[in-house]
Formats: sequence, structure tokens, C-alpha cells
Amino acid sequence: MKNVVEIGIKKISDTLIIIEKHFFKISFCFLLNFSLKFNLLLSIKTIIENIDRVLKQAGSCLEDIIRLRIYVTDISRWEEAGNALGEFFKTIKPAQTLVGISALVDPDMLVEIEAEAVTVLL
Repeated sequence: MKNVVEIGIKKISDTLIIIEKHFFKISFCFLLNFSLKFNLLLSIKTIIENIDRVLKQAGSCLEDIIRLRIYVTDISRWEEAGNALGEFFKTIKPAQTLVGISALVDPDMLVEIEAEAVTVLL
């Protein structure tokens, strides 16, 4: 019996979705406009809303997310990040990791979020 892994890569807007069978992994690093430059709460909300939009376009939804990895450039703002995420994931409760890092590619970026979702695609 041969082991076959089906991998599809699809570009939707400014996000790359890697699909491995029924598994979505999205890495979303939002390019900031000035209004998001210093606003962690608004940055996280914007990213999650974009992840939701991309998942819906792919036939999935936020409720299918099983894991989040959140990278913030100022770990002292962990509570602010947690509150922003709680607005979206209060009842969903995916596994989450919040990591403090020294910087992202663009020095004005405050946060990067990776979301993994599993859904059944017929």
C-alpha cells in the first residue's frame, strides 16, 4: 500500500493556504496601515477577521480552528493580546501558544498569527 499525501497550495487575496487533505494551515502576517501601527488590539482583530474570511472562502470557518500560534513583539502586552483573542475564541477554545519575539520582518508589525483548521471537505 502506497502512502499518498495530497497537498494543494491556493493563494486567496494576500494569504497562502496550504491544504493537506482536510487540513488548513494559514500563516497571516498583516501588512499594517498607519491606523494599526501601534494598536495591538485592532491588529489582532483585523488578522482574525481576515483569517475568518479566508477560511470561509475555502469552505471552513473559525470554529474549525484547532491551533493558534501568536507571535507578539512586546510580550508585556500578553493580557491585551489574550483579551483580543478571547473576543473570537471564547467558546471555540483552540490550543494556543503566545510567543514573545524580538521583531517581525517589518519593524512596524506588532503581531503574526498562525491558525490551523481541520474541516471535512466533500
